[in-house]
Amino acid sequence: MTTSDNSTPTVRLPWADATRGAGVIAVVVFHVLIWVHDPVFGTETAAGPVLSRVNALLGTLRMPVLFALAGILASPSLIRGGDARKALSRSVSSYYLYVVWLLIYLLLFLLVGTPGSPHYFDSLNGFLTQLVVPDTTLWFIFALAVYIPVVLAARAIRLPPPVLLVLAVVVWFVLQSEGDGSLLERCAEHFVFFASGVFGAAALRRAAAAPLWLAGLFSAVFLALMALRTTDLGAQNEALEFMSSLASIPAMAAVAHQVCRIAPVARAAGFIGARTLPVYVLHPVVIVCILVFGRQEALGQFVDSFVVDALYPLVLSAVIIVVCLTAENLLARIPGNPLFALPESVRRRILGPRRQDTTATRRRGSAPLDAGAGAAGG
Repeated sequence: MTTSDNSTPTVRLPWADATRGAGVIAVVVFHVLIWVHDPVFGTETAAGPVLSRVNALLGTLRMPVLFALAGILASPSLIRGGDARKALSRSVSSYYLYVVWLLIYLLLFLLVGTPGSPHYFDSLNGFLTQLVVPDTTLWFIFALAVYIPVVLAARAIRLPPPVLLVLAVVVWFVLQSEGDGSLLERCAEHFVFFASGVFGAAALRRAAAAPLWLAGLFSAVFLALMALRTTDLGAQNEALEFMSSLASIPAMAAVAHQVCRIAPVARAAGFIGARTLPVYVLHPVVIVCILVFGRQEALGQFVDSFVVDALYPLVLSAVIIVVCLTAENLLARIPGNPLFALPESVRRRILGPRRQDTTATRRRGSAPLDAGAGAAGG
């Protein structure tokens, strides 16, 4: 989930690809539910209650897992003794991509968007404001750009990692209880999961490689915490919410490792996991086009069927992902791949003259959501 170093060969880890891919698929499903299904058909459709519970489950795990994985992949360059220049190149790459796609979103809204489009903005002032205050789905990429300098600063002043983690936990609880829910606040809240990935990378890698019985235990703990949150005791309980989000990280990684023992699944995970950045940045574009040009209301008569209503967001999400991957295949042919990667000249300048490239070509999709698994292995 962090920018990979193009100068080192990469050996992908299937569990990391599968976890990253599952996280991004969960993001797409979540947005299909809240931007298409619920506004068009309402929440009281045949499968509405089930879809709402699924949405709550996805909300607990998708961003904590994605941020933790980003921390794991960035860990070798962020921990004390790591390559600060490499870490800085990751941060610059993230912010570069944030600006590029924020500009694309502005052009999209100016051309086809309507005021009802998700995260709509249509002015230069709105664009300039979001350079420092994110208010679109790109907030995840913005957060990664900010997190890396924060960890580097903590390293520079020799702040012990446990102290930084405690501070991050405090920030999470304060904003959960006192915050207004803005995306900028969400950036601050989720730093704790990124930091957990950075400083707990070794433990989380071991958890990912856990045997089947331990993967089952991790999953059982997570599901038990989720079940407890549905009770009167657990409802609106911030401590339970935090613990269930934290428990989802080893559970997702361990389950992904077990599932990837099946060769076809591992290949599919590798395919999606290597292309999560295009899916992440392009799926809002596809959804906006569906809302503007589609005629979803015509399907209203079918959502009285539980099966159709339950499958609708899954099928639409799959279609959106296919469209995103197709678009990425075309856009990646632009010389230099500027929509999905930091320009090579900028990267070289950041890394400095001492670093020697060991590969002649850049790996496709080397961006915040598409780090090579080799980075995860240090």
